[in-house]
Amino acid sequence: MYGIRGEFRRFCFDRAVITFGKALEAALDAVEAKNDKQRETKRQRVLDRWLDRPLRYRTPQATKAASPKSTEPDVEQEYVMRGDGSEVGAGG
Repeated sequence: MYGIRGEFRRFCFDRAVITFGKALEAALDAVEAKNDKQRETKRQRVLDRWLDRPLRYRTPQATKAASPKSTEPDVEQEYVMRGDGSEVGAGG
């Protein structure tokens, strides 16, 4: 399928895929949440980190649009994910 030549190389590739899959599955199973929706959101974040996908965040502007009662000025802030998994504003 991937054009890998050599029995040992195919074995090593297969082993790497299995090891990655088991570790990812364990990380996904370890997610704890209060409800199904929160669990799926957290599982998606874990998957995105493992696959090195950019993380998605709501901006305060998007939240404000959903809440017409907000009296705060329009402020857009970029969020950054630290290596330890904590989230911070781009300035902090």
